[in-house]
Amino acid sequence: MWSAGALAVIGDQVFPIAIAITMLDRGAGASELGLVLAARVSAFVVMSLVGGVWADRLQRKTVMIYTDITRLFIGIGLFIAAPAAPTAVLVVFVFLAGTATAFGMPASGAILPTILPKEFLQPANAARVITSRLGNIVGPGIAGILIATVGARYGFLFTGIMFAVGTLLLVRINEPKVEVDRTIKPSFVRELKEGLSLVWQIRWVAWSIAAFSVSITFVIGAEIVLIPIISRREFGTDFVYTTAMAVFSAGAVLTALVAARWKSRYPGLMSVIFWSFFASVPFALAFADSAWVIILAYFVAGMSTEPLGVFWTSALQREVPDELRARVMSVDAMASTALMPIGMAIAGPMMGIFGETNYLMFGVAVFLSANLLILFVPGFIRMKTPTNNK
Repeated sequence: MWSAGALAVIGDQVFPIAIAITMLDRGAGASELGLVLAARVSAFVVMSLVGGVWADRLQRKTVMIYTDITRLFIGIGLFIAAPAAPTAVLVVFVFLAGTATAFGMPASGAILPTILPKEFLQPANAARVITSRLGNIVGPGIAGILIATVGARYGFLFTGIMFAVGTLLLVRINEPKVEVDRTIKPSFVRELKEGLSLVWQIRWVAWSIAAFSVSITFVIGAEIVLIPIISRREFGTDFVYTTAMAVFSAGAVLTALVAARWKSRYPGLMSVIFWSFFASVPFALAFADSAWVIILAYFVAGMSTEPLGVFWTSALQREVPDELRARVMSVDAMASTALMPIGMAIAGPMMGIFGETNYLMFGVAVFLSANLLILFVPGFIRMKTPTNNK
């Protein structure tokens, strides 16, 4: 499963770059390119809850295999059609790719407790984080080599190969079969409501998702928009932007390695303490006097993310019943992904009205306040429901 996930991460990094370069080679403008790229995120947001329901209905291994097969055919289809296909056709292909991710992600997170003992969940989640971060570095490099040597359309073929091999690896997973009472056939809507209802019942999960979504909207959305602009405007180069992205992933890998072995009695408290250091990024961007200060801030921010990422995912896998796990994880994924484009969309207008520095400092204040308030929600400090804290 880990090997298939590593290949999927690399393929997922190559795919959007191949799309972007293919469209630019055809003379597409920013609006046309934005429409195609937005289709992937939109599909993930719209289909995440649906994917969560099906990942709880079927064997998670089966869902993962079918999503990889789907992405295999998408890669082959784009390799053949992309250079001449109308934009509408590309939107359909990219939307299907986002849909496949929406089905595969909750399944891959929910399957771990069924194939691993509980004591191995934390290091397993850390291993997946490390793979993802390294893929963020390796994937674009592979895409660049393919584009420079054989052309962007071969990026789609490469993506298809990654998922073809991944499918063969997933077949080898030994997932216990889930016993389902066939006399009970709840409707799709009812199963969807069950997942949403459980998120609300486990209050520390519900309020955590709300708090982290606030951070995504007001801090991460703003920094994603600003870092490439500041890199060129203040320093006349893309070096600060690209280096900041690389060191962010490097910092995340370091703390993921620590989180793999860290047995904390208070994972929620430790997560918030680390996560609060993400505020170094908006501070550095607000007072962008030194390129190296910004790069250092991104390294610190990368280190701040993964104790939360590893502890949070492990807690959901541990606390949520198996038959509802994928649905709860899909709610988490949808909430964070849906608010990302909203945060990016409002960043520009808000900074135009209030100024970059003022908006960034407002984001820091909201971010730190949300982090503080979440500590008062019963169950969050230990990331366990209060009745299990004994």
